[in-house]
Amino acid sequence: MVKIAMEALASCSGCEISILDLHEDLVKLLDQAEIVYAPIIMDVKEIPDDIDIAIVSGSVRNSENKERLEELREKSKYLIAYGTCACYGGITGMADLYTPEEVTSRTYTDNPSTEPAELPNEVVPELLSIVHPAADFTFIDGFIPGCPPKEQLTHDILIPLINDEAPDVPKRVSVLTATVKWNILNLIKYTVE
Repeated sequence: MVKIAMEALASCSGCEISILDLHEDLVKLLDQAEIVYAPIIMDVKEIPDDIDIAIVSGSVRNSENKERLEELREKSKYLIAYGTCACYGGITGMADLYTPEEVTSRTYTDNPSTEPAELPNEVVPELLSIVHPAADFTFIDGFIPGCPPKEQLTHDILIPLINDEAPDVPKRVSVLTATVKWNILNLIKYTVE
């Protein structure tokens, strides 16, 4: 059985919900694959070893996001960036208009909807200087863009991969290229300049 892990980094969780949009095909997926790690839908704290497919959504905004991404890469055969935030930085990249200090201040002390409070320093991970796509920190085997990715595209890629088949990638999706095989997962190349 194929082992799947899903991790949401700095995101809205829309990508994880979009996987539920597979409807009946989700049941077919779960006949052949087991979701072994997905904090958004199960109470699991540690990323297990020997993951076949890791699906990461969201951008990398803080030190914990970076550590989780690197651990997923280490423990999985294939790592897929799922959604615009993981592929390109997405809407969370709007935070780059401000310094990490300004973001933190606005969140905890200078916000008209909250009472000013001391900045937490033990439980809140340190913000990185900018928001990053996943490929800035580790090798990504494949990219499934969209905000969130369309259910048909998700179906056309994930179901065949789980079945050890080449996905039928629609021609209209120009960011995905060529033939994709389970053992040679190479959906697109992403170059960080």
